[in-house]
Amino acid sequence: DRLIVMYDGKISGYFDNLDNLSEEELGYYMLGLKQMSPEEIEKVTQ
Repeated sequence: DRLIVMYDGKISGYFDNLDNLSEEELGYYMLGLKQMSPEEIEKVTQ
């Protein structure tokens, strides 16, 4: 499974391995407190 997290209309995170993703970490991305680098997110847009 894969998960794309968006905040304010932009992708803030992309996860292709959900086994290591905690609910707390996911919440940071959902609230815009954390954001992956453009290089990490680039995988989604290709």
